[in-house]
Amino acid sequence: MLDQFTRTRLLLGDAGIERLSASRVAVIGTGLAAEFAAEALVRSGIGNIDIYGDADRDRLLDINPDIKLNIFSEGSLPEGKYDHIIKLAYIAENVPPHEIMKAGLIAAGNAVRKITRR
Repeated sequence: MLDQFTRTRLLLGDAGIERLSASRVAVIGTGLAAEFAAEALVRSGIGNIDIYGDADRDRLLDINPDIKLNIFSEGSLPEGKYDHIIKLAYIAENVPPHEIMKAGLIAAGNAVRKITRR
């Protein structure tokens, strides 16, 4: 069956997709790198994401309507088990946008790799 995760399923298999959909990830940070990391995680099939910073809820839910998404503007991490925490704090002055994007995507890729190789 073709769905939005077909290519990811080819790479990770059904077991990998199930691990991703059962996982919970926190993205901490605001700015471009955190936005790219959050979007990459939503596209990968992560089931639960808590974002500590600004994010466009509607846009992320348009990408994956089944995701459990919590967005917190400020505060500390709630108690709970996270499969991975991505902390992105970049000062983006004089840093090319493509480098910031690359950092966010690398962080998201590392989270997915860690979760699916358990």
